[in-house]
Amino acid sequence: MKRDYDDLQELFAYLRTRSEGEVAEIIRHIRANHDPVTVLRLIKDGDMLLEASMTGHQAVATSELQRLDANALQQSSLKVAARPWTVIAGDGVVSELVSIFFAIEQPFISIFVDKTCFLRDMRSGTMRGAKLCSPFLVNAICAYASVRECLTLQSYGS
Repeated sequence: MKRDYDDLQELFAYLRTRSEGEVAEIIRHIRANHDPVTVLRLIKDGDMLLEASMTGHQAVATSELQRLDANALQQSSLKVAARPWTVIAGDGVVSELVSIFFAIEQPFISIFVDKTCFLRDMRSGTMRGAKLCSPFLVNAICAYASVRECLTLQSYGS
């Protein structure tokens, strides 16, 4: 009983200290799993992976990632803030991926994602009141642009 109470307290602490986007994701997991301890375990596992990458346990050091992110932001045609929309990458990488998406797919995707409205909502920096931008959409755009870019690079390599 004490362990369950401690786990719920820890989950509550995460909810109090995280961004609105992260809280929404935690709530989504709670609703899907119905077990707060499982959700807490997922959060801890995710944090451990993030901490490992930030402490240099992966091949690329944090300072190198920051340099690459800064270079990506400088080269990007569109400048957007990654947060609160995503925590997966920094402003530079997200800006570059959004730029790639709209440069490559704009004629075909514009009927689904209005570039002007999407960027206006994304640049507002808040999910409150954003009608045409969401964490899901930003992450989907980044994932799509990443895959497109990888396929493009592979075709140049072969």
